[in-house]
Amino acid sequence: MNYLTAILIFNAWSGYESAYSCPLDFVIQHGQYNVTTNGYILLFGCDKGFFLYGLRSAVCFGTVWSNPPPKCITNGCPKVESAGAISVEANYEGSQLSFRCAAGFELIGNDSIHCNGSHWSAPIPKCVEKRGNLSCDFETKDLCGWSHDPEGDFDWTWETGTTPTQGTGPSYDHTLGPNGQGHYLFIETSAPNKNGYQAILKSPFYMADQSGQCFSFWYHSYGSGFLSKLEVFVWKEGEKKEDLTPRFTLDYVTGREWQNENFYIPLQNEPFKIMFVGTRLKGHKHDIAIDDVSLGPCPVITRLCVNVQHVSKWEEDRTRSL
Repeated sequence: MNYLTAILIFNAWSGYESAYSCPLDFVIQHGQYNVTTNGYILLFGCDKGFFLYGLRSAVCFGTVWSNPPPKCITNGCPKVESAGAISVEANYEGSQLSFRCAAGFELIGNDSIHCNGSHWSAPIPKCVEKRGNLSCDFETKDLCGWSHDPEGDFDWTWETGTTPTQGTGPSYDHTLGPNGQGHYLFIETSAPNKNGYQAILKSPFYMADQSGQCFSFWYHSYGSGFLSKLEVFVWKEGEKKEDLTPRFTLDYVTGREWQNENFYIPLQNEPFKIMFVGTRLKGHKHDIAIDDVSLGPCPVITRLCVNVQHVSKWEEDRTRSL
């Protein structure tokens, strides 16, 4: 049952009538509306060549409409493309743009604008650097720009304290510890999630010149048996998850303590993201959690490993040339 159907049923049951009590004085440029159902429902439409941007209907509650009318938009505005720290996503054949900044940058301006055929609804925003912001402790619900991929079967859960299923997951987050009220993310393997279901979490995009560093994160894997799996990938726009090789894989219980992992990200020639994929394998008694993610200089031990790899490659090339 959709929202509009539910409203109709409620109003019919309650005997509610608005009798044109909501104002009808707004104007939709390049569009129109029809008043239906005794005057308390509006249906919107746009002229030919225009896209409807917003909700297609509105319901009258007393003297106010449930939502503002939509916009009728079309292309024809100056082209805007991704560049540097700003990423542009075009929708409605380029009539609407959404903006995101690279990790470590803050968006100044509107995160979404639309075109009326000649002018954008607001100035093009900018991305301004925020130093030291390539880490996230998941203490705020916006997750520092990390987002759930809609291709996943379920989302990572934002949690504090213990996980709901007894005998699984951490008892506290890594950032603030047992005496705090810190937050972390975990995969809930209980019903309705089934074997094979995946939760996919992606970072904000990192610029190519932010590569050549190490990605660090803390993880917690506790429960009964080999029941869940965690994989971490370096992902670029357009790549299929099935074609990627994980940089880290965990499919066993490590105990009640938080563990740390970091890996080197080779120099990239285009923007990239970090992707966490949690998979329920065989049951509901093994929750995997993550916390305190960061991108930055590699620890000494990792730098040594990277240098050894470079020396080995150089020696290999040198030997081949002799």
